[in-house]
Amino acid sequence: MPVTKKFHLIPLDKIIVSPDRNRKKMGSIDELADSISRYGLLNPVTITKTGQLIAGERRFRAHQKLRLESIPAQFYEELDPFEVKAVEIEENARRLDLDWREEAMAVLDYHELRRSRDPEWTVEMTGDALGMERNATSRRVAVAQELRTNPKKFESFDGLYSAYNFIRREHQRLVDEEANTFLSDPDGYLDEVLSEDIEVSELPKKVLQPMRPALGDIHNVTFQEWLEKDWKDEKFNVVHCDFPYGIYHHKSDQGGMEKREGESYEDTPEIFWGLCDVLAKRIDTLLDVKAHIIFWYPTHFYTEIKDYFTAAGLVVDPVPLVWVKSDNTGILPDSNRGPRRIYETAFLMSKNDRLIVRAVSNAIAFPANRQKAKHPSEKPFEVVSHFLQMVVDEHTRFLDPTCGSGTAIAAAENLDAKLVTGCEPNSDHAYNARSWLNKIRVAKLDL
Repeated sequence: MPVTKKFHLIPLDKIIVSPDRNRKKMGSIDELADSISRYGLLNPVTITKTGQLIAGERRFRAHQKLRLESIPAQFYEELDPFEVKAVEIEENARRLDLDWREEAMAVLDYHELRRSRDPEWTVEMTGDALGMERNATSRRVAVAQELRTNPKKFESFDGLYSAYNFIRREHQRLVDEEANTFLSDPDGYLDEVLSEDIEVSELPKKVLQPMRPALGDIHNVTFQEWLEKDWKDEKFNVVHCDFPYGIYHHKSDQGGMEKREGESYEDTPEIFWGLCDVLAKRIDTLLDVKAHIIFWYPTHFYTEIKDYFTAAGLVVDPVPLVWVKSDNTGILPDSNRGPRRIYETAFLMSKNDRLIVRAVSNAIAFPANRQKAKHPSEKPFEVVSHFLQMVVDEHTRFLDPTCGSGTAIAAAENLDAKLVTGCEPNSDHAYNARSWLNKIRVAKLDL
């Protein structure tokens, strides 16, 4: 719909297009020309009374393409303040020097300004006015709305497409969260909904509301003991597993465990596969309908572990997550016959296609810093944080069944997980894990 009812029919050859208009790509002029030939021009171009084109270059080029002699135009000098603002925003949204955040906000500003004058104004009409396809326009509007409410959420994104996909995945996880709540307790869920006395038409809004933060704890017991005595039938949507690798690490003179009196643990294949069996048997009862597992594993068990958890009903990404120890630490099994092993690997496994929070690189180089580690097999906070940010957000209920000194627990808490729970039979490690968890919580409160 035209921005003003007062417009003029101006010959195309009387309109001046400045060579330094600094425009983005024009998009499909052919498609716009076809639309104009079928339905006419919905929005006149804007020019000065001296003929200088202010806004509407795509529309002008489409008229040239159709070999029309004139085009509907409005004089910039005759616009009311609202229309002047609309033209300014339209021009701002077309600038080449905007970054993706600024461009998204400019598109949203223009769209909302048009709708304030005309409630029937649509995203498609905004796209037509700005020379954008509908999907491109709607992505910018969606991202800008999120930017306005929580700009810090998007500081780590390098472009609009990745930011939009983050929003889309977040929305899907919220829908999944609501479905998990209903499936786990349909009667209680319906009672809660009905007690709020909301209209049926408002139910979708409930899905988009942020979840209330919750806490969790470190249990000084084994994973199996926790399941038998302390587990309250909670369900988790992210599990971080760093089981003993089953490679007799406790007997190795290179593992460093002999130097950490009272902190070593048995590391036999029986223990490793026993823990795997406990987890696999609880896939349906311990995990939400949709969930992720990050599972650290010894590389020589790659095929067996992949097949084992695939048979248990999980989708196992065959491309591993990799931590390269940049300080070159690691086991050297045979200095005469092979290299030092300075990397560790993890599987990313999913149940029922839970979407990730954000994409990250599948490898990170970071020093092991064994002198500072509080556990003989500790994964650095920075390493687990890198991988966990892929699956943890404020809706995450997080479990680490062998949490050690708590780096993964602390990382999940730092990523705003809704609930964190860990199991650790060594009382010193459990104490360290709980202390670290509390420090993260206190630091967040200070913020």
